[in-house]
Amino acid sequence: MHAALQALAAIDEMVLTRIFIELIDVRIDCFEKMIAQFDDNEIETNLAPRLCNTFPEYLAQVKLPQTADGLSKGIESHLEEITFIPYFPGYLLQINGDVGTTILVELQNSAQKSFARDDALLLSKKPFTVKVNFQTVSAVSPDGQKPAKIKTAGIANISKKKGTLVWNGKTLVIKVSTFPFVKKTIFVGK
Repeated sequence: MHAALQALAAIDEMVLTRIFIELIDVRIDCFEKMIAQFDDNEIETNLAPRLCNTFPEYLAQVKLPQTADGLSKGIESHLEEITFIPYFPGYLLQINGDVGTTILVELQNSAQKSFARDDALLLSKKPFTVKVNFQTVSAVSPDGQKPAKIKTAGIANISKKKGTLVWNGKTLVIKVSTFPFVKKTIFVGK
């Protein structure tokens, strides 16, 4: 897991800037609505109750689990939310038996989708669905060389793929797009 943390620390600054801007955009939209209320002669207004400061807070609003145990291609796996970096929306997926490799699952527009979601909307009726990007985080071998890995979770070049995360309130499913219109499930957990 230490290698995974080192790889997270080395995430491209441009990626972090794009992610951080998502939080700012949600906040700006909220303030613009407040200003519009004042422009309409409202005497007072309040911040939207769903407005949060961090990605873990937004993910908690839709009751996404912080951890989930499940299966990846029939192999026991563990998914853990990245809560130790509050401005990064994602999970780390560790597949048992795939020693030294962790998959970083980065959620796209998760704050915006959570903020806009109606509290009365049941997850069982309309699951929380977000697009994701993947990044393979591999441990460095003792000789300082990264292992040449062609497939991770049975998917070739997963770091260049996109996918989806679907949460229905009971089951969390992550799929990767391998070809146009073809998705393979890489994690199912509770």
